[in-house]
Amino acid sequence: MSKKDANIFETARTIPVVDVWRRYEGGELKRRGRRYIACCPFHSERSASFTMYEGGGYKCYGCQAAGSDGTSFLARLLGIRPIEAARRIAEDFGLKIHEEWGQDKIRNYQRWGAIADRFEANSQAAVAWLYWILRAIDRLRRTIRTEADLENPIFAALCNLETKVEWLLCGLESDDQEWRFSALVEVKELHVIWQKAA
Repeated sequence: MSKKDANIFETARTIPVVDVWRRYEGGELKRRGRRYIACCPFHSERSASFTMYEGGGYKCYGCQAAGSDGTSFLARLLGIRPIEAARRIAEDFGLKIHEEWGQDKIRNYQRWGAIADRFEANSQAAVAWLYWILRAIDRLRRTIRTEADLENPIFAALCNLETKVEWLLCGLESDDQEWRFSALVEVKELHVIWQKAA
């Protein structure tokens, strides 16, 4: 994997989930205010229970499928990994990926180098912790009952965290040492933020 994978999630997330729907699913959409209603592509149904929001997120009130952006929607729709979905969106929508990492990223490499080395030795613990976060987000997602719940800023923050965690898992499981190193650094940063919030 190349350096541009580090930026691909952020770039792919700029495409609204509604546009991803139109490109890959193409089913009938009904606009209702700031949301779109359609039949869910993840299970068969006669009446529309799948809701997409202009701000980003989707939720099916039938099968409880939910996500924060077009990347998670496409990954679920096609049964592919999130990084593959992000690459596909970037390619199909003609998005430019920033290949330069910049001085801040390089300084982060140097500053967190020793910490990342320790995390490398314990990367299994990092992966287990990230999967624990995904399970916690999934449990919270199952508590959503109304559309107002979806518009809650805490839910939006959790969905954004989910995309970040998926990217980190892809990085930790990658064979590309540079991407893996970057993911390890970001796991450490996320862990520090998590501990402060707890």
